[in-house]
Amino acid sequence: QRSSDRKITFVEVSERCRLPLEEVDFLLMRALSLKLISGEIDGVEDTVTITRVVPRVVDRSQVADMSDRLETWCTNVDKTLKFFESESAELFA
Repeated sequence: QRSSDRKITFVEVSERCRLPLEEVDFLLMRALSLKLISGEIDGVEDTVTITRVVPRVVDRSQVADMSDRLETWCTNVDKTLKFFESESAELFA
């Protein structure tokens, strides 16, 4: 995305972050509250206008650590899903 394109739709955020559309608003509000980004959310048009992004540089070891943590998290989510499916099969039918 070009730096001149500062207005982004919630659909674009959802696709790029691989996040359900209904969770985009929370993600953006959280990023704004942590001052990771500056901008404005337009809930009527479902867009966000980003005026500033805090840059972050990570080295290879940090990327590897994040990858390991994400893999562990995904495994735990999968185990939790399987547990709920086995314990409440009628809810997922």
